Amino acid sequence: LCPMSQYETTLFMSLIDDIPPFYQKFMPDSVKRAYWSDSKKCSSCQKVCGEKPIYNKEVKCCTYYPFIPNYQVGEILTHNRVGAKKIKTWVANRQYTLPIGVCAPEVYQFEFQKKGKSGFGQSVELRCPFFENDQCQVWKQRTSECISFQCESLLSQRGLEFWKQLGDVIHKIEMYLSQELMLQMGFLWPEVELNLKMIKQETWQKESQDLSVMTENEFLKFWPHRRESIDLFYKECYKRALNMPVKEYLATLDEYICLKNLSL
Repeated sequence: LCPMSQYETTLFMSLIDDIPPFYQKFMPDSVKRAYWSDSKKCSSCQKVCGEKPIYNKEVKCCTYYPFIPNYQVGEILTHNRVGAKKIKTWVANRQYTLPIGVCAPEVYQFEFQKKGKSGFGQSVELRCPFFENDQCQVWKQRTSECISFQCESLLSQRGLEFWKQLGDVIHKIEMYLSQELMLQMGFLWPEVELNLKMIKQETWQKESQDLSVMTENEFLKFWPHRRESIDLFYKECYKRALNMPVKEYLATLDEYICLKNLSL
């Protein structure tokens, strides 16, 4: 018998397995029933190892520092030994581990802004901190930006539309849960707004290039209630998120309705 091609192999894989476990139960039936996959092609990315490579093999397309919402930080701390070690180091060093989640340090944001599109798929300086040994170390906890980005799909444009729509839905879940969990855990709305301002900031000044960690006073401004149990805070966010009424929230979203109506 002839071995199956990659195309034939992916037809026997389930689409739901391409989606991080936390979000699988929220997916519409059309996604759960779909038997195709786009994840397998990443390990042999033709934009890295093809005849005419586009991306730097040292970084592939992972030249982005994702925002990781608090509950997924807790999931990493609970289930991902490699990722947990890195996050614990960041907490100890005051490296932009906020109550709402983990975001890129200002030094990275400044570099990302400076390089612009020219750094995508090229710049080692912009490599995601979780991209090691030629693979994502938090694949099962990857976030909306990483989920939505597909340079190509088995279903061509239809598949790319699916990933973009899925990314929009998961981004909504991320923002809903991360803010609600902060409030449940004793933070006040002005403190939530302070966190949102940090993660949504788009313009970085030149002096930001020296800031890879927060000062102690700045860090304590974000953590007025929990200065010695930050990892436990994240883990508790994850536990609570597992029982949050996400399905009820999704039922109100136009983005989720569009996702349900996509032809897969």
